[in-house]
Amino acid sequence: MGRLLPSYPFLLIICIMWFATNFIFFYELRWSTLETEDMIARRYIGLELNESQMALKLAAKLDKLEQERYKLENQNKLSQKEKDYEMDDRQNGRLLPWQKLLLQKLSVVKARESRRKQRISELLKRRRAFHKNNTPVANPLLRQTTQTKQIKREKPLLNFVNLVKHVNPKRVTPKRMLPLKQVVKMEALQKSVANSTMSAAVITNKLLMEPTGNYPGKNGSPVYVDIASLSREQTERYNKGWQNNRFNEFVSDQIPLNRKLEDVRDPECRNVVYSDDLPKTSVIICFHNEAWSTLLRTVHSVLRNTQMKYLEEIILVDDSSTFPYLKGPLEEYIKNLPKVRIVRSEKREGLIRARLIGYRAAKGEVLTYLDSHCECVKDWLRPMLQRIHENKMAAVTPVIDRIDETTFKYWLFSGLSINIGVFQWDLSFNWAPIFKRIRNTIKSPTDPIQSPTMAGGLFSIRKDTFAKLGTYDPGFDTWGGENLELSFKIWMCGGTLEILPCSHVGHIFRGSSPYSWPKGMAELRTNSIRLAEVWMDEYKNEYYKRLGYSLPKFGDVSERKKLRQDLKCNNFDWYLNNVYPEALWIKNTLITGPLMNKLTKTCLFVQNDNRLAMAMCSIHEPTLHMTFTKLGEIRIDRRCLGVLRRIVVITCHGNKGNEEWRINKNGHIISVMTNKCLDVNAAGKPVLNQCSNEVRQLWTFLIADKPNV
Repeated sequence: MGRLLPSYPFLLIICIMWFATNFIFFYELRWSTLETEDMIARRYIGLELNESQMALKLAAKLDKLEQERYKLENQNKLSQKEKDYEMDDRQNGRLLPWQKLLLQKLSVVKARESRRKQRISELLKRRRAFHKNNTPVANPLLRQTTQTKQIKREKPLLNFVNLVKHVNPKRVTPKRMLPLKQVVKMEALQKSVANSTMSAAVITNKLLMEPTGNYPGKNGSPVYVDIASLSREQTERYNKGWQNNRFNEFVSDQIPLNRKLEDVRDPECRNVVYSDDLPKTSVIICFHNEAWSTLLRTVHSVLRNTQMKYLEEIILVDDSSTFPYLKGPLEEYIKNLPKVRIVRSEKREGLIRARLIGYRAAKGEVLTYLDSHCECVKDWLRPMLQRIHENKMAAVTPVIDRIDETTFKYWLFSGLSINIGVFQWDLSFNWAPIFKRIRNTIKSPTDPIQSPTMAGGLFSIRKDTFAKLGTYDPGFDTWGGENLELSFKIWMCGGTLEILPCSHVGHIFRGSSPYSWPKGMAELRTNSIRLAEVWMDEYKNEYYKRLGYSLPKFGDVSERKKLRQDLKCNNFDWYLNNVYPEALWIKNTLITGPLMNKLTKTCLFVQNDNRLAMAMCSIHEPTLHMTFTKLGEIRIDRRCLGVLRRIVVITCHGNKGNEEWRINKNGHIISVMTNKCLDVNAAGKPVLNQCSNEVRQLWTFLIADKPNV
């Protein structure tokens, strides 16, 4: 016992050292698992990936434990049984128990260290990519005068610090590296700008930021005005706004220019993958005496919902506005907006020539036309650019949603509620539900929808394609007919016209125009005659019937006919059979003209609300013309006179029944389903009554004689 006593303190020291070593070992293991990415970044970002201190500590531990093992062995402190086991393990190449334990610990640490090195490597790559792709340019949106340093690639770290100092001068100094959280935030910001529809302009320009909290019109909600509670001055403003614009400017002025609209797209649209090399577009907005708030809300919505890399410019074409606020104040305001410029016309040109001014001024590969009272929805542009990227001869339009002219509520059209564009034989544009034959070709909510015509105010087309098709007819005046001309020649000359359901733009549809033109409706009629002469072949006579064959002078169209010939376009019969076969009902015509009552000498007339009335007859007024067909229909183009307990106007279904009529030799117009006659009551309104020989039940079609040409 005496000999063993001196060895107790030594064994005690050994045990303490063993416990301390293991405590430190497991503490560091625990610490490495708790170490956050931010800590790793603070320790390693900006440094080369040398051997980690952890690996050095582990090597030191192995050496130390090996030395302790030899000490114990040399001091004969191991039992003979333990020595025999170790000798057997050594002879057979097996690891000793303590070596297995150490290697298990080491493998855990090495795996964690490997993952950490990989993470650090990724961080360094991200940091290098970040400062390589971010040039610290002074922000023109905020009109800063501070000059920033130009990046030099030979000093990437300092330049990265300079970039961050430019963003937030108090945050970073050259001696302190950028924290990981700040890098991740800035990367996320970049990613959101690059991959979402939110433009960089929104983030850096206070003029384009959405107001906080609740505000009038948020998410497209309606704004109501209690007119009775308005002051005298407010009432004058309210009335003047309606007079100048034919919409509620008073409400528009209460809604922020950056109001947020809901993402109204179909959920599948959010998963569409677009090409990275889409062409850039020039957005052209023509205006004349437009309200300040609606014009700028249009511009703001474009900037807020368009990726800057696809936007070449926004061109505001001023068609000789007279309101003072559209002069100097507008010039000053747009200086604070990116990529916006004004092109002014010295005299009143009209919408068609104003668009051509924008066309000539545009630098973009694609032209995108918008009206001056629109609101673009999230990611409205990319679907159109993608389709044009796939087909250079495509002209595309967004789904045009309705913004209420009174409350500015945003009304969505989607799915089956989406309408396509058609034309009527009086050469007016109209909307129609998607025809069954077109619905059958649609396999997905994201598929393009073929449209026979377009409204003409909102569309995109390649600039070179627009030029190839001859832009607009230079003989067109002011407005009207240009949308049908472009629609016809796109289809007939090898292109396509489509509505893209993943693109939505809201538009204020006014009940009437607040503007006046020197020639009035004569301009529209002249444009339509030129259109018919060039593109409609023998079908032009269907339009001329509705004018009573009274044609004003419409100028020389030989150049436009030569353009059609040079482009080797299809004829109009091809268009009707392949693009709009629903209009071929015209071949069943028996008689066309105003339908006059022999007693009142007034003609049957369909009002804007689809109600029937009587109006003064004129063989030269297209809206009064009705057509009696071989199927017994009395048509007003796509609408028919029908019977639902009373006489009504319905969409023609072609199945006879309640829309079938017959005309006897006396002039009675008889409903086949009810056997009642069309009559005029004492109030002068059309009704159905039991047939009699009274003159008020006798009708006749007014027919114009076709001139001999």
